[in-house]
Amino acid sequence: MPDSALTIIALAVVMLLITGMVVVFARRSPWAAPFRDPRIGELVAEVKALRSRINALAEAQDRLMRRLEDG
Repeated sequence: MPDSALTIIALAVVMLLITGMVVVFARRSPWAAPFRDPRIGELVAEVKALRSRINALAEAQDRLMRRLEDG
């Protein structure tokens, strides 16, 4: 293999190592702690429930408006 191919492979390996180190550091760093908060799952569930209630109310409103228009 030519030296340029080995250089490219070596650079790719170094870049992957650096990327892995950055990811590991970011996951363990204190500023990333809010992203690991277990309450986020609870909030997502509440938002989904509220969204389904809003959709149900919108459908009921549409049905009511159609009834009023039909007279």
